[in-house]
Amino acid sequence: MAEQTSAVKIIEKIEEDAGKEADAVLKEARNRAEEIIKEARSRAKNEEEEILQKGGREAELVKQRIIADARLRARKRKLDVKEAAIQAAFSEAEKEIQKVGTTAKYPSILKRMIKEAAASIGSDNIEIVAREADRKILTRDFLKALSKEFGANILLAPQTIKTRGGAIVRIKDGKIEADNTFETRMSRMRDSLRSHIAKILFRGV
Repeated sequence: MAEQTSAVKIIEKIEEDAGKEADAVLKEARNRAEEIIKEARSRAKNEEEEILQKGGREAELVKQRIIADARLRARKRKLDVKEAAIQAAFSEAEKEIQKVGTTAKYPSILKRMIKEAAASIGSDNIEIVAREADRKILTRDFLKALSKEFGANILLAPQTIKTRGGAIVRIKDGKIEADNTFETRMSRMRDSLRSHIAKILFRGV
């Protein structure tokens, strides 16, 4: 009877220890599960924040690209408008130049342009190549007076040129010449004129 009681106690002890061990295992399992869940939530939150930050950075980059593109297009449009205005001003200037060749002041203008071109050549024997309409201005008396004033022998070449005004002045053998026609003069001055026109048109813009 005593042996049976002892055996029962041993069994109860084993069952008690097994129960405690099972509880400990379950508790550890629950704790580990909670840690895993906590870690997963933390990772998810970090990933979410990273995604949001990345999305924010990408959105900012997109916004900056859009702004830069808009500024570039606006600048190009502004430059296009300025260029159109400058070209319109050049067109008007060319129209006015065309009129100069028919004014009363033109003979004195032509004379000055011939003298400028002749001075750049530096020769005693010079030919003037002019447009057909100017041959009536460049008479023998005109050339004689010009030769005396300039201190050189100045003649009118038989050839003519197509121009709005001005002339080509050359050494008689044709090896050296100075083109002082309206068109060439305008072309030479185009860059400085462009700057001057831009200042007038866009002052304060």
